[in-house]
Amino acid sequence: MDRYSARDVLLVVVILLLNVVDALCTLAWLSRGGAEGNPLMNWVLEMGNGFFLFQKCIVAGGWLIVLLVHKNFRIARLGLWMLLAVYGLLALYHGMLLLFAEPI
Repeated sequence: MDRYSARDVLLVVVILLLNVVDALCTLAWLSRGGAEGNPLMNWVLEMGNGFFLFQKCIVAGGWLIVLLVHKNFRIARLGLWMLLAVYGLLALYHGMLLLFAEPI
């Protein structure tokens, strides 16, 4: 039976929260007249904001569970830390975008 340390759980929770920040910042950007650059996410957004948020949380949460279950494999640990870095940088990008940019 696998055991998950507080560090493992915290890492997954922080990544999931950063994913939610990404989704909320995307919706804020769109409400200001911006556009979604990812065609797949644009298609999901056409189904509604609620579906977009639901999909972001379910898909990200599912893959985070897969990575957590396989945390003893080097590639899964690397994947978790890479996701933390990517979502962290994405949160910074969204923050800068919302503070300093105007939609075209």
